[in-house]
Amino acid sequence: MSHKAFHQREIEHLQEQNTRIVGQIEIAEVERDRAHEQLQACEEKDASLQNQVQGQRDRIGNLNGRLAQDKSECGAKDEHVKVLGEQNNQMLSLLEQEENKSKDYSSRIASLEVRNRKLQAIAEMFD
Repeated sequence: MSHKAFHQREIEHLQEQNTRIVGQIEIAEVERDRAHEQLQACEEKDASLQNQVQGQRDRIGNLNGRLAQDKSECGAKDEHVKVLGEQNNQMLSLLEQEENKSKDYSSRIASLEVRNRKLQAIAEMFD
């Protein structure tokens, strides 16, 4: 009976050991499943963040393109303003020349009117 008792205790010991191991395996599987869920959540969050980052990169690219276009337009406008300024200076110079001509003509007209009056006065003396 002692041999049977020994086997019985050995079987009970192995069954307890098996039960503990199965329990540990179940705990490990639960931890594995939790870790897998956390990993999946992290991967989803990473994908979301990558989408956001790509969206920001696209936005930065668009803004850089717009900035380059605005710089180009600004340069063209500056050149246009420069040309208009030069044209204004030329027009002011021409206006000044015309004003000087007008003053010369006015003074010539005034002197011719004075001369004309003198000539009319002389002509009236002979009439």
